[in-house]
Amino acid sequence: VGVSDRKPNFPEIGRFHKGAPKNAAGHVGRDLDYLRFASEDKAAEQALCDAYGKTPRAINVFLPHVTIEENWSAWKEEWSASTLLHRCDGVRCVDWLENGERRHVAAGGPLCPGGCKPTGRLRVLVVAGTRLLCNRLAYATVETTSINDILRLTEQLGALFEAGKGSLRGIPLILSRGPVSITRKRVDSRS
Repeated sequence: VGVSDRKPNFPEIGRFHKGAPKNAAGHVGRDLDYLRFASEDKAAEQALCDAYGKTPRAINVFLPHVTIEENWSAWKEEWSASTLLHRCDGVRCVDWLENGERRHVAAGGPLCPGGCKPTGRLRVLVVAGTRLLCNRLAYATVETTSINDILRLTEQLGALFEAGKGSLRGIPLILSRGPVSITRKRVDSRS
């Protein structure tokens, strides 16, 4: 249990980021106008650079799995330096630390203690030229903490799922980075 009964999945080859790496003081890096790819596999970083340049704004990808939930997760999370403290749906926790032990439930966990921020992760297979990146069935994770990205990706994946007649697997997509106009609800400071 918990070893050979896990869901099928590909290994992760790297991650796409919207910002520069953290600085020496540990502060979040500046926002970038391109997608930054980071991997422990330097050959994968070089292959992506060869295919898309050092500052790619658009990358050809497709989704590896059938359902939205297999390709995309969106939660609110609180992290310490390297440990997930809790993951919730905004109301109730589904994953949390309790007395040093990891707890996990599908639904109905304890109330969210707060201190969390939205986090979305999309798994994609990267196309480099006419082949998969490094000729490997390995996904790259696109991570965002922008509520606007999470809303947009959730809507777009839902529409793609319906258009794909119940499957997202193999739909060619372009992962892009660029400015988008958003509308914010005005807050009246007099109330």
